[in-house]
Amino acid sequence: MTLPTPSLPSAESITTMEAPWPAFILHELSENVRYTLADFPDFLTGAFALVNQALAPIRHVATLDEIAFTTSKSLLAGAPIPSENNLIAIINSILFFDSAPTSYNSDCVFLSTRNPTPHLLPIDFQPVLHAALFKLKDIQYYLNQIDDFWSAPHKAVPLTNKNYVANAMAAQLQCASSVRAADNSLNLESTSLLLRLAHSNIVPPVSFYKISLTLPASEPSHSIALTGAFLITLKPEDHIGDTNPCVLYMPQIKIQQFDSIAMVKAYLTIYLINPQVETNPLFPCIAFSQRAAIDRLITEGKLDEQNIRLESFSTSPSFFSDYIQTLIDQQKQNIIHLWSITYRAPPPPKHLPHTLPRYWINLQDFDFFGDTLKNHALPAMETWQKQDNSRRTREPST
Repeated sequence: MTLPTPSLPSAESITTMEAPWPAFILHELSENVRYTLADFPDFLTGAFALVNQALAPIRHVATLDEIAFTTSKSLLAGAPIPSENNLIAIINSILFFDSAPTSYNSDCVFLSTRNPTPHLLPIDFQPVLHAALFKLKDIQYYLNQIDDFWSAPHKAVPLTNKNYVANAMAAQLQCASSVRAADNSLNLESTSLLLRLAHSNIVPPVSFYKISLTLPASEPSHSIALTGAFLITLKPEDHIGDTNPCVLYMPQIKIQQFDSIAMVKAYLTIYLINPQVETNPLFPCIAFSQRAAIDRLITEGKLDEQNIRLESFSTSPSFFSDYIQTLIDQQKQNIIHLWSITYRAPPPPKHLPHTLPRYWINLQDFDFFGDTLKNHALPAMETWQKQDNSRRTREPST
């Protein structure tokens, strides 16, 4: 049996496939998304690349590590150039400390140190290098790189990276639903709810909700969105009755099913009233700038089920593209926040990662169904492979 190599099957087509196809497609699409994200800009590498690009016209005169700087006054006086007055030191200072060395300013001149006696780089090149260094200090340069990546053509299919990942998420969601239904870890009601994101014309209609947290009146913000989280329910929030099947999706968390909205809220409340939780699944949905406030309110016991708010929304053909855009927007907002706290002591690990803060990018949210892949699809694939091998060994040779 030869397995297909899917590019981007439609979400609708996956809903009619039999096992083991959805498991194999989920695996391949997950790998394809990782392959796509491998081209996401590395800001540190990109910063040096930007300066190297500026140096291209004079590379025969000096390379990145052969350029020093000094003031015009010191140059005229023939003063020796301190060893720390070099181009790499400027770049490192900007990248790691958010400012150029105090010895550097826009009046400085650049020299080549390739020969024993430093000599001035071409006059018309001096402002080009100053401009490149100035660009490194501007956050917009890095935000533009994020936008450029998502709007760039995908390297394998005629889509932008954003549209490819959006379409991949739509297909993966239906793969995950089919895989979970096959091993009975999702019931038929839950898979039926998830089908609504692939087939908008299924009746009866269902309800879709975004989730946010309302905050005490003393807080600067009135509410905080749980970005990327959404809820699908068979009946509206105001339904009166004990049963209302629900499916909850949250970034980095497996698809979860509940028998009622009250049970969904009870689940979320666990993480609003318990400050001892080591890994709070709500934090991946909360912007970096708001995590410390939420952690403080949880610790102070000021949040509970009453702070959970559902906001209904209507799905459209652009649902997944819009969803990816919300994650991109939060990426950029997180970068802006990280730049604003360069000089502050690093917060606890559960708020922000321990890494070079201002250049940290979270791509985990784009691993949409990692739990389903690991705990459901891969075991299903392994089982099928064993059964297929066993069948082959029993077949009579010709």
